[in-house]
Amino acid sequence: MPFLPALLIAVPLRALVRIAYFGIARNDLRSLLALRPGGRRVVDALSRRSTERVLLYVCLVNANPAVDAALGGSGVSWRRFLSFVTAGMAIQTSVYLLAARAVSPWGRTLVTWLDGHLGAGLLLLFAAGLLRLAARALVARHRRRRSEPGRAELSGS
Repeated sequence: MPFLPALLIAVPLRALVRIAYFGIARNDLRSLLALRPGGRRVVDALSRRSTERVLLYVCLVNANPAVDAALGGSGVSWRRFLSFVTAGMAIQTSVYLLAARAVSPWGRTLVTWLDGHLGAGLLLLFAAGLLRLAARALVARHRRRRSEPGRAELSGS
């Protein structure tokens, strides 16, 4: 898919999730924190201008629901949040798309190889799982035998 259409589709979709976290926290976080001991201090800390500023700049480089919720609880305006989250989504999505393009030739080769060896790989994983289960069963049997009541007396004679 070409870069610009992918960016125009991905940015709004990714931003919707972030907006949802912000909106939920904006409506409910303060009241929930008020119920908890020390919750008022958290709200006060989130409402500081310096905290808001740091959280808004984090929005530019890191898509994190906790940051969005903290901003919602801090009382940042919708307009200010949307301007930062939209710019952040555009930056982050651009980086992801450019990284995917850079890695795609190598990735295509890897996917082709995995596709050709899928059956053998699944059998190998299944065999490794069975071996692990067998080893765990043997260890459990050995431990049970060592802890049986009559065995300790026989081995001590």
